[in-house]
Amino acid sequence: MIDREDFYKINEITLRKYYKEVYGKEVCIKTKKYSLINSIFIYPHIGTIMTRLPDIKALRYLLNEYNIRNKPIKNILSKTYVISCFLTVGLLSSKGLCVSDKYIFDNHTVVIPANRKIRVYNFKTGYVDAIVKDTFTKRYFNNEVSFRVNCTYEFVPPIIAYGEDWYREKILPGQPLARLRDEKLYNKCIKDTIGYMGIIAKKTTKYVSALDYSKSLYDEILRKIVIAKANKNIDCYDMIIEIAAEAYKKGVLLENPIPTVESHGDLQSGNVWVDINSQRTYIIDWETHGRRSVWYDCATILLSIRRANKLKYMMDNCKTEAVKNAILVNDSRKDYNMQSVIGIITLEDLLFYIEDMLELPKDFGGEIFNRIAREFDKMGWRSIYAK
Repeated sequence: MIDREDFYKINEITLRKYYKEVYGKEVCIKTKKYSLINSIFIYPHIGTIMTRLPDIKALRYLLNEYNIRNKPIKNILSKTYVISCFLTVGLLSSKGLCVSDKYIFDNHTVVIPANRKIRVYNFKTGYVDAIVKDTFTKRYFNNEVSFRVNCTYEFVPPIIAYGEDWYREKILPGQPLARLRDEKLYNKCIKDTIGYMGIIAKKTTKYVSALDYSKSLYDEILRKIVIAKANKNIDCYDMIIEIAAEAYKKGVLLENPIPTVESHGDLQSGNVWVDINSQRTYIIDWETHGRRSVWYDCATILLSIRRANKLKYMMDNCKTEAVKNAILVNDSRKDYNMQSVIGIITLEDLLFYIEDMLELPKDFGGEIFNRIAREFDKMGWRSIYAK
């Protein structure tokens, strides 16, 4: 985040806004050069702002957050670093934070900047507040709040309170599924997640024609990639147009209507939370909630298409039982032209990445999108679709 945005300035302005909106207090917050006399320290490598001697609950939380799945050595190193941040009273920090009201940022408070929000944890009350970062759009924030405040699914953590730019929820015990090292529990939670999305699918399915749905995706990609070209530093415009056109040609050939459902949109293992003690599974971070094919969330969580080369694997093996069963697990119909299905998922995924980039301020996100576009191009999509 330090390389992508004006990290320290955004933190200052956002936290000032947070204390004013949530507590009605005008608080002066400034970033200072590193000094041992600071009482609040910024640790950019673990994305955390905390006091000299924070609550032990914060240590436990961060140790769970930085548990590295299937990489024992890296896991030990990350945990050692987190513990070192707690024990060295600021020696591993980059800068300090000066807060005019010392009572609002105590040892129970930990601030963790995320992609679009800053999260303020209070380990005494057990609540965490999320607030939109300064200069960032509110579209995803409003999208998440509107879904969660009206949601009654027990696997979606409820929002307790909210305002124009912030919301409050309980601090969930446990860790992200991406960090879970127990293979048996990991597989159970994956199964739970698919089951939960199946519950949503049953309640929200609407069928649309392949032609209409493919065209709507394709038209939106064309419209938004033009905006991206004008406002972001991208060099993949022509490439994206070609890939979208090829995927569109396949999508419209699907003879069956497409089951569209309320979709999470970014259903990867980092957005599934596991309470290890109770073995309960929650689906979190609904910023990209929207209506998509019933296949899309299944592809992102079961085939991990957000990871390098996984989308290519899905395309190369779209006719195999393993890929078909993963994509169609929440679809009662199992007989499809799978190249057409993959074409539609490709359009949905392209649109996801374009929208994700456009929701970042200034020209942020262009470099990341260029890298993702090159991953699409490396798949040899022309030859794959020609099979």
